[in-house]
Amino acid sequence: MGMICGGLFVCTNLGWAQNWWIEAGPVFRAGMTTKVEGSSYTQELGLHDPLAAGQPGAPSGIGTPGAYGDRTYDNGYVKLDPGTGNPTTIDPNTTWNWGFNNAGQYNSAAQTLSFQKQGAPGYNTLLNGSPGGNDGAWGAGFQMVGGLPLSQSGNWSFDLTLGFQGLWNGHESFSTSSYREDVRQITVTDSYDVSGIGAANFPAGGFHGTYLGPFDTPPVVPSPVIPNLPASRTSASSAALSTSYNTIGFDIDQNLYQLSVGPQIGWSASPSVKLHVRPTVSVNFIDASVKRTEEFIQMPAGGGSTVLGQWSDQASRQQVYLGLGAVGGVDLDFGKGYYGGVFGGYDWVADSVKVTVGPNNVLLNASGWVVGLSVGKRF
Repeated sequence: MGMICGGLFVCTNLGWAQNWWIEAGPVFRAGMTTKVEGSSYTQELGLHDPLAAGQPGAPSGIGTPGAYGDRTYDNGYVKLDPGTGNPTTIDPNTTWNWGFNNAGQYNSAAQTLSFQKQGAPGYNTLLNGSPGGNDGAWGAGFQMVGGLPLSQSGNWSFDLTLGFQGLWNGHESFSTSSYREDVRQITVTDSYDVSGIGAANFPAGGFHGTYLGPFDTPPVVPSPVIPNLPASRTSASSAALSTSYNTIGFDIDQNLYQLSVGPQIGWSASPSVKLHVRPTVSVNFIDASVKRTEEFIQMPAGGGSTVLGQWSDQASRQQVYLGLGAVGGVDLDFGKGYYGGVFGGYDWVADSVKVTVGPNNVLLNASGWVVGLSVGKRF
């Protein structure tokens, strides 16, 4: 320890020699953010599950339930005959040109006959967004700071500092998805009121009309007639036949080199303990590279998976930004000019580095909380 006096300063016994100093040690930075914007190849190319013929829709060939017409189902038909729709006939809504495939279509209690037809497989969009969002990152490196004392008054000191901070090989990996769909089919059920035939006379074992044939053997005479218009129509969607989605992965490497300058205000709490606050202005050089991969994957309901599309892109960018920072710390004097300390604070970088990779922009913001250890020497 020594006695320091002079001018307007108050004489104080300190363990801190008031000459230039230098310190160095590891530094950690947390709270840096990665933001992804844009779309995906799957969405931009308009890719869909190959099982899908388009978006799911009602099956064709069955017309509308409120208009006379020829309706062909997967398990039968109800078509026009020469008298259907003719107002001079006894009942213009009836037809003998009809047939069904199996007895299970007939409900003898309700005296109804049901027909089904399934539409072509179509895709339902479950997710169609952006692979956006924020993800946190951290990095580790090395910091060195040198200081030149400018003044001291009592236990207070004021130094000018110059610092270097380097964060190397900061790596971050994450994956996301921006598109998902499944494939389903719409089944339409038309129910006909066949009570006019009567349960006792209904050809419950199956029936083929007498107009287009093939005819029942033995033939049903006279041929029974049913309404051409269904009494009701319902639609139902099938279970998913398959599901398809994209998965997008990002591998990010980031290096930061910072030069800073600023004052350090110190206060000697005791001959061996000193507190300090250091605000800084900095120049930050950021070197970032991003590798992007994407796959469009189909997963059929029966199991397994198929890669329908695959892409890979890589890009890098270097940028220089101004920044501001402030840290506070505690130093412990070891004697003979040596000391050690801990510090923590926040470094703010003016803007984000934008790396364009494939259909995405990856924004890397190096602002974050910093903590570190230091070992120093006063000369």
